[in-house]
Formats: sequence, C-alpha cells, structure tokens
Amino acid sequence: MGILKTNATSNQACSGLVAKEEIGYSFLFYSLFFKRDEFNNVAVGAAQQNINQQIVKETKIIIPPKQLLSKFNNLINLFFDKQTFLTKQNALLVQLRDSLLPKLMSGELSVADLSC
Repeated sequence: MGILKTNATSNQACSGLVAKEEIGYSFLFYSLFFKRDEFNNVAVGAAQQNINQQIVKETKIIIPPKQLLSKFNNLINLFFDKQTFLTKQNALLVQLRDSLLPKLMSGELSVADLSC
C-alpha cells in the first residue's frame, strides 16, 4: 500500500483508490492499512498473491463524525508531509554522497576542501 502524490499509471495487478474529499486520503489509507491482514487472508494466486478488486469495493469502513475525521486528517497529514520532505532530503543526500565519495576516495577532494 502507498499514497501517490503525483499522477501515475498502473497495471491490472494494482488498484487505485481516490478518497472522497470529505473522507480524506489519510483516513482511507489507514482504514485499509489496518485491514491488510483481512486482505492477505483472502488473497489468491500461486506466484504472486492478488486481492480481487470486488473484495476491496465491498470492504466496510466505519466513518467517524466529521469533526473527528477532520482533526485526524489534519494531524496525520502533517506526518505525511514530513515523511515526504524527509524522503526527498534523503534522496538528495544519497545523490550528494554518491557524487562526493568517489572524489574523496581518489584524492581529488579532501575533507578539508568540504569544510564550510
């Protein structure tokens, strides 16, 4: 399971859901995330287990009152935003490491060259 923050395509082995605005993607994500054991128990397939799309469509989720739902989504969205930021920062740091490390190993750069 995951949340896409950009437009994407998928093949027939994936189901994409779009949360109703009044429900929010965070609540939908966690509602389904906590049902993953139920989904795994009904998954079929030898090489790769799949969940029938109809099972996902028929899944019942209890929706809390609007005020509680709004508070939940606002709080959780902060964590998702922070996770997205940290993931991007991590990718940038990996890129920086991968470009600097060979230069440090070859002696082209020294640690003193990198000091601020």
